[in-house]
Amino acid sequence: MFKSKVNRYATDKIEEEVPVEVQLLLWAIIDDAVLNGIELDYFQIFELRGGGNKLKIVHRQEITEFEQTRTYLMPTQLNIECSIWIIDSEGYQ
Repeated sequence: MFKSKVNRYATDKIEEEVPVEVQLLLWAIIDDAVLNGIELDYFQIFELRGGGNKLKIVHRQEITEFEQTRTYLMPTQLNIECSIWIIDSEGYQ
């Protein structure tokens, strides 16, 4: 899953509320996992918590069980707390 980098879309809500830098970071996390041979299932879950210039991302999936937590220093101030689901339906993501 997630081998193609074309046909990636975001809902209107994501476009409105999640900064582009964060959206691109989530795709980079997925691409990095694929490059490192992590077997991703079709349903990826990201829990975002951020304030000031720090952003904590918990990335997980259920099948095969996987969880990774990362903390980033962002170039801009942000206040975000949400869950984002990224789904690969093979035709689009």
